[in-house]
Order: sequence, then structure tokens, then C-alpha cells
Amino acid sequence: MKYLNDFLKHLINLNYSTKTLKDYSYIISDFDKYLNAINIFDEKNVTESHFTDYISKYKNSEFHSSYYKSVTIIKKYFRFLQEFNYIFLSPIEKIKNPKQVVKHHPLIDKKELFKILNNLDSDDPFVLRTRAIFELMYSSALRPGECLNLNINSINYLNKTILIRKTKTKTDRFVPVTSEALYRITKYIEKVRFKNNRLKDNNKLFISFNSDNAITVKGLNNSLKFYFTKKKLPRFSLYSIRATSATHLFENGMSISYLALLLGHKDYRATAIYVRVSFILLKKMFDQHHPRNKLEDKRIKNYESTKVN
Repeated sequence: MKYLNDFLKHLINLNYSTKTLKDYSYIISDFDKYLNAINIFDEKNVTESHFTDYISKYKNSEFHSSYYKSVTIIKKYFRFLQEFNYIFLSPIEKIKNPKQVVKHHPLIDKKELFKILNNLDSDDPFVLRTRAIFELMYSSALRPGECLNLNINSINYLNKTILIRKTKTKTDRFVPVTSEALYRITKYIEKVRFKNNRLKDNNKLFISFNSDNAITVKGLNNSLKFYFTKKKLPRFSLYSIRATSATHLFENGMSISYLALLLGHKDYRATAIYVRVSFILLKKMFDQHHPRNKLEDKRIKNYESTKVN
């Protein structure tokens, strides 16, 4: 693709994350390889049929995520070419965007989660760091990346808040944090971080024991896989902690609007993805809070008293 670098620079100006840029670059380059194989070397010569042939390999439920990404990203690329006059019209604009399949991360049973946390109770450096990460994520329903990218000065112990910078939505936000999470963070800092941080200019809160840089999500997952297998503990996705925290908060009475603020969502529909409650609880909350139910209760009582008379 002749204009891929221009497109990526455009996305950088829009503050797209490094990971997103890599995804865009990979998918557009993969389409470019397909075009080159059929002797198409200029975006101006691309037709709708070229694109539909390319994405046909993804038209399977098993590859729906790749299909969704390919359609949306490549359409966005050609829309950029059209908008900035690299081409006259996008050849694939009429192709409908597929519906995004929402991936639900399994919730962790409350008793099971507390059992795992209680098992993380020793002065081993890995255990202290992992307990602090888990408590913080569960406390404030953080994304794994948000938690691991925290700076040591992001925590306000007096106000019991943490500052999340460069979130998925490109905005900063303050979120509250529990006393238990602050206690575990303090313990980790005192017993692990100060002893293992050989890079004095490294301000990241959670550091890797191997590189002294911030620990990555992949690095943490690899460590957890080894530890949980050794201790015969059930494995779960880091995102499951965020979903579990949001669901527990909702079950305990926090409204969707406040949950959206905590999770950093601009759209309440995104928050609903994380909140999953049993139908029994939903029915109970519905019966308690819907004003029409209260009116119905009065009518039923009046009707019953009429029948008795």
C-alpha cells in the first residue's frame, strides 16, 4: 500500500495507541500482500470484488473477530484515501460493516476469588506483587494495561484515589481505591519494589524482576501460568477481574452511570458488557424499583379486597 505510512501518521495525530497502530498496519499490509499476488500494485485499481475475495477466508464463525477487524480497518483506510484525495471514491464503501461479537470474559465466583487472594499471602516477591496487582484491579475495576502502566506517584494515599493516564479512550481519569488495595501496594513497594528497582529513573509502580522495566500483560500472564499450575489454582483471564469487580459493584447497588465513570466508558452500553447479574437478582431489583410495579401492587390489593367483599 503506497499510502500506508501517511495513514499511520494520520492515526498518530489522532492519538491512536501503539498497539492499535500495529493492528492497523498488520491488517492493511496483509491485504496488500494479497493484492500483489494478483498483480494489483495501486490502490486506485482495487475493486470491491478484490476485497470480497480477500475477506472470504474469514467468513466463518471461528474467524469472526478477524473478519470484523479486516472490514472495519480496511474500509477506514480507503475512506482516508478518499477524504484526502489520494483516490476519487472508495471501492468498498458499500460493503456493510459486520456486527461485532462481544467477548464476555468469564466472571470469577466471589468465594473463589477471595480464596485465590488468600492463597497469595507470603513474603515471596512474586506473591507480594501479584496480590497488590489483583487487589488493585478488583478494587477499581481496572483494565490490565491501566494497572500495569501506573506510575508510583499516581497514587494519592490521603484521598484514596489513583490517576489513570492515557486510557483506552485517550482521557485521564481519577478512580477511588480500597484501603485493602493500598495496604497491599504499600507492602509490595516496601518489601519488593525498592529492593528490585535498579533503574532509579523508572517511575513505574509494578516492575519486572527480569528487566527492571514495567511488567507487561504478557509477562504477568506467563508468571501467573507457572504459579497457578504449581499451586493447583484455577486460571482466569486478567480481564475477568475487571468484569467481576464491575458485576459485584452493580449487585451491591452501584448504578450504571457511576460504574461507567469508574470503568472509563463514554457509552453506558459498553458498561453493560461488563455487568452480568443473575435473572433472579435482576427480577428482584426490577420489582423493588420500577414505579409501575408499586402501582400494580395497589391495584392487586384493591382487587383482592373487592373479591373478598
